[in-house]
Amino acid sequence: TAGKDGSVFVDVTVPDYSNIPFSASPVVLNAKPSRVSAPAGLFSPLLPLVPTAERTFDKTDAVTAFMRLYQSGQKPIDRVTVAMTVRNAADQIEANETRTITADQFPAAAQQQTAEAAPSPLTRAGIVVSPQQPAGDKFANLALRSADVKYPMPMAKLTPGAHLLTIEATLGVTTIRRDVRFEVR
Repeated sequence: TAGKDGSVFVDVTVPDYSNIPFSASPVVLNAKPSRVSAPAGLFSPLLPLVPTAERTFDKTDAVTAFMRLYQSGQKPIDRVTVAMTVRNAADQIEANETRTITADQFPAAAQQQTAEAAPSPLTRAGIVVSPQQPAGDKFANLALRSADVKYPMPMAKLTPGAHLLTIEATLGVTTIRRDVRFEVR
């Protein structure tokens, strides 16, 4: 809008999660109604929702928090406990929910359970992942060893002001915590 052009360059380091037993993506928020921030299908190969950079929402907005959990290929897939908590600026809990992501919600575990019946490729976000992956490809089963967590935030019951969403995912003795600050109008 200012009639100026520019460029931004950044180095990106992609960590090797193949040797980490349990990891998680950052939290992504989606809001409806939303401002146009990207073409509707731009992120569909990667995410099941369109992310927003907005962090101020109306009580009538439908806001969903999304996080993807990963278990490495070195151990059997196990259940994960996920706790979502929304606190206000006075550190009072306004909403909380705990759920269990069972092993069969990870596609690799589901595939293992049905392998005897009819082995077939699995699909995630339009990418077909074959059960017979090359032996040297340590990332081949990454999509199979992940599970998605979606939390529809209870915007209507939150008080106006600043809030903190905390999502904690626990597998055994390992807990991963992600925080997102947002505001309710």
